[in-house]
Amino acid sequence: MKDLCFLLVLQHETRVLRVKVIAGIDLAKKDIIGASDPYVKLSLYVADENKELALVQTKTIKKTLNPKWNEEFFFRVCPQNHRLLFEVFDENRLETFCHLGNQELRTLLPYHDRNAGCHSTKAISAVCR
Repeated sequence: MKDLCFLLVLQHETRVLRVKVIAGIDLAKKDIIGASDPYVKLSLYVADENKELALVQTKTIKKTLNPKWNEEFFFRVCPQNHRLLFEVFDENRLETFCHLGNQELRTLLPYHDRNAGCHSTKAISAVCR
């Protein structure tokens, strides 16, 4: 997988993390026809533990290497104590799934963007190989 684009917005007062999974670009070919059926799983963890607090996933986009999800998810977080794991999978009829890549955010702290209406991180292009 080359790129996974997503946007994080942390509403500082309420400690709600809004995550928008936007798109994947040039994902790995896993199907016989040269495409994939990708979806993204987002897991929220306690920073230094392997304890999963929340798990959500996007819908599966069939037969593409450049999916556009444009899905938003909300997590209640403590920015310094939680981490967020993004995992991209190919849905496969023969197996349960095929792992395409992942990206982990260990710090969920915002920066201030003058153009944003609230605190937000920049749009992130995460390279997963």
